[in-house]
Amino acid sequence: MNLLTVSNLYPRPDQPTRGMFNEQLFREMASVLGEGQDAVSSLSNVCFVPEWRLWRWPQIRRWSSPSRSNHETRYVPVFYIPVIGRNWSAAFYRRGLDHIRDHIDAHELLYASWMYPDGVAVVDFARRTGKPAWIMVLGTDTQHLDNPARARPILRAAADARGLICVCEPLAERLVRAGVSRDQVHVVPNGVDASRFHCRAPVLAQRELIAMARRDGFEHVNRFFTDLQPGGRIVLFVGNVVVVKAPDLLLEAFSRLRDADPVMREHLHLVVIGSGAMQPLLESRANVSSACGRVHFMGNLPHEMIPLWMNIADCLGLTSRSEGMPNVILEALASGLPLVCTRVGACESMVAGESATRLAPSGDSGAISRGMKEVLMLDTNRTELAARHGAYTWRHQAQHILELIKT
Repeated sequence: MNLLTVSNLYPRPDQPTRGMFNEQLFREMASVLGEGQDAVSSLSNVCFVPEWRLWRWPQIRRWSSPSRSNHETRYVPVFYIPVIGRNWSAAFYRRGLDHIRDHIDAHELLYASWMYPDGVAVVDFARRTGKPAWIMVLGTDTQHLDNPARARPILRAAADARGLICVCEPLAERLVRAGVSRDQVHVVPNGVDASRFHCRAPVLAQRELIAMARRDGFEHVNRFFTDLQPGGRIVLFVGNVVVVKAPDLLLEAFSRLRDADPVMREHLHLVVIGSGAMQPLLESRANVSSACGRVHFMGNLPHEMIPLWMNIADCLGLTSRSEGMPNVILEALASGLPLVCTRVGACESMVAGESATRLAPSGDSGAISRGMKEVLMLDTNRTELAARHGAYTWRHQAQHILELIKT
């Protein structure tokens, strides 16, 4: 049996770090399948590319994956009407699948990673072609259940799917409250790439990061370390700079902490890795705040740089308004990086019992600031912190998922 994975969240030539979690999971799933002798023998992938500019579609169809994957990825352009067209997105995605029907026919099992519109489109296609389909629910995709026009097709797809896999129990509970049968819902937590995310000495990580930045032309990274004063401390943000990730709250909490503490004001820096619609607003706020000159927007960086930043930084800040099971927390803990995060999604259960972390209510910049200060004042043994985490890998997650979907 051949497995086809489908998602719009996957690395693309124009967005090489998009959906890296899917790339890592699919790579491990393909590896496990390639080693087996029964049931499923191979994996290939389809990446939806929402694009309203039809003249770009031929180029998109010729794209090749920017990641060094062990499986084929086919890029499928789909029509997209920004914002107001969300209620029709599943129909456009389904039409995209119709155009590659011959390719899909070579696969016996479909696996959509993202509930709407991807999962709805895949299950509808599977319903009409008699193929079994699974949906993976990741987190903010459950917000579509709050819109009646999208909730109806989501619940219909959930009923017709072979099953739904959630990365954490709060997501499973959210689906059941919305009307999904509990028998349909399974929980398989995310893994972490322990070969990349592990504890290193900060001085060694910084040396490696600077060498990598010089090699690959990221001069702004080198400038940051050239200008960093002895004793400088770093709060790190890694993610999309968008409303749901609430980087504005982290900036506000960071400014509060610097204003309240003379030592922090002298030594503390905020490094933002990622990009998104909120970046211009954040840059403007940072430039007129007391934190001017201490907030550094790095933009998107190669994935292999992120573990090094986590070894160098002193605290990770995750201030999201909504989450599923954020992999950045797993990666930080596996790297030995203390963190402060908001009490959303699975965050509380992910850091339960861990003394090197602090939780804050979502939207409360004062509590985030206090948690950040407490974390920065801890005398954390980062080697021991890393040793307590990182045992559950992407390969473990892949194995658990394949055991489910092959039954």
